[in-house]
Amino acid sequence: MNAPQVPGRGFRNRLRIWRLPLVLLLVLSLFTLMGLMLVLNEQRVLLERQAGKAGQSELEVIGGFARESLARGDYSVLERFLRNYAEGRPDVHRLVVESGNGNYTWLDYGGPSPEPGVPRFHLEERVEYGRDRSVLLRMEVVTPDVRSAVDNLRVSLTMWGGFGVLLFALILWYSIERMGLAPLRRERDRLEGRVAERTRALEVALDEVSAKARELERQATHDHLTGLYNRLKFEAFLDEEIERAQRYGNSFALVLCDIDHFKAVNDTHGHEAGDRVLIEVTRELMAQLRRPDRAARWGGEEFVLLLPQTDLHEAAALAERLREAFAHRETGPGEGIGPVTLSFGVTAWKPGDTRQRLLLRADQALYRAKEEGRNRVVTGRF
Repeated sequence: MNAPQVPGRGFRNRLRIWRLPLVLLLVLSLFTLMGLMLVLNEQRVLLERQAGKAGQSELEVIGGFARESLARGDYSVLERFLRNYAEGRPDVHRLVVESGNGNYTWLDYGGPSPEPGVPRFHLEERVEYGRDRSVLLRMEVVTPDVRSAVDNLRVSLTMWGGFGVLLFALILWYSIERMGLAPLRRERDRLEGRVAERTRALEVALDEVSAKARELERQATHDHLTGLYNRLKFEAFLDEEIERAQRYGNSFALVLCDIDHFKAVNDTHGHEAGDRVLIEVTRELMAQLRRPDRAARWGGEEFVLLLPQTDLHEAAALAERLREAFAHRETGPGEGIGPVTLSFGVTAWKPGDTRQRLLLRADQALYRAKEEGRNRVVTGRF
């Protein structure tokens, strides 16, 4: 049986195979780029030298004119000539004419500043025009030819440099792909897909668990036939309402009701008919209650109602409406069963009451309603 492959081992093997070709390609690319930059730099130096020679010869011509003017004593003519020359030459950055000992300046012209990085040429010419008398010409020149050549060189260097970087990046990318990153990416995608699949399965399982938990909670707090709260949950509601009444002084009422002659329905028509009666009574009770009211199946054919913010008279009126709704029906919840009537015992909370006292008063009122002939509402005595 073959052993499973360890992720990354194939990558290291391919790396050892392609290590030497990769290094050779990278070195070749670097040397090629360096050679191109050296050739372009040699061209730049050559252009600067040519421009320097041209500027020097031009300065010699200016010096000859200055020598003749000074020999005739035409200082103003010389100054006007140099100024006109400098103003007509935008490539002249600075032109200075001063006395031989440097303590007197005839002309100091500053032209436009050259662009940053453009080379400038500093040229000098000393003009002798008498015994121990001379004029020093200094000129700082940036010729258009040099500027244009330097711009072209800059563009060429940028293009070749970019080409070299691109070539280097392509070689590196190709080498990495060949060394095995593509299989690793595929393995990563496969693992991510499995993780996503497991995550979805886990979410479905959690949803199912949550649904089952909610169903178990509903079964633990509700009656399976009617869907009303069961006795245990209702007692918790009643304890909370008593605590609120004790704290804030709120009033609430409690109603116990019982289906009259329910045993006869079961004995005569069967338990299925009895279940239909219970369901029909539940539906009518819920139709008459408010949103904050609570209803529960107290046991067998008995139901209990919790009515917050309700006094004894309001609770008795609600019980009477419920009694009349059942008593005035012409048909019952099933064929042959006939109308169903209910008896009600009503009480309200008073300070000092406990859950047992309230339930006892409501149960005693219900018992009196049964004793007095059923199908009636009786309020509990304080």
